[in-house]
Formats: sequence, C-alpha cells, structure tokens
Amino acid sequence: MAVYIREPKRGRAAHSLGWVREQAGRLHEVCCVVVDELHTVGEAGRGANWEMPLAKLLYATSAQCPASRRHPGVQLVAMSATVGAVGTLARWLRAELFLTNFRPVPLVQYALTRTAK
Repeated sequence: MAVYIREPKRGRAAHSLGWVREQAGRLHEVCCVVVDELHTVGEAGRGANWEMPLAKLLYATSAQCPASRRHPGVQLVAMSATVGAVGTLARWLRAELFLTNFRPVPLVQYALTRTAK
C-alpha cells in the first residue's frame, strides 16, 4: 500500500499517516509514502503539519524504534519544485538527493505591472 499526501493542510498529513497506523495491523503493508509540496516544511504556518508526521515516520523506520513497532521497509518519496536548503532537508530525511531540471511542461514566468492613467 502507498500513501500519498499532497497538501500540508492542518492535520491532513497526520491524518493520512494516522489512518494507516490505526488500521489494525496494517502499517506493515505500507511500502511507500509520497509527499508533495515539501517546500512548505520551512513555512511558519504550515511547516509543523509536515514535520511531525515525517518525524514519526523517520522514527518508525529507524533502529531506535522498538523492533515490535519498527517498519524499516517504508520508502519515502518527497517532492518539491521550489524547496530551499535541499541538502539539509535530505540529511534530515536520511534521503538520497535526486535533482533534475526536466519539466514536461515549460515553466513560463510573467510580471504584471500597472501603468498610471
């Protein structure tokens, strides 16, 4: 089973991972957690909505977690097009960093200015 979390709205990430955990004996079925919009982890208002569930997931996959509750086979895929301090974030997640400039659709930026009448 894979769990996909797309937006860090209040409680959504915790709810998604909590739902899996609460399914009696089903956490061991989770093979992958996919997190999108990870750049919000550094935002004051929404960052904690990612930090706590990710910290719990990191603990559950670590050797520090009691063997009876450990789930070492869970893969974490975290994505963002605009994340800063990517090296620090990768180290915190104990992740291999993958960077690419490939975009299936070109990114076009515009600036709208208002002219005086």
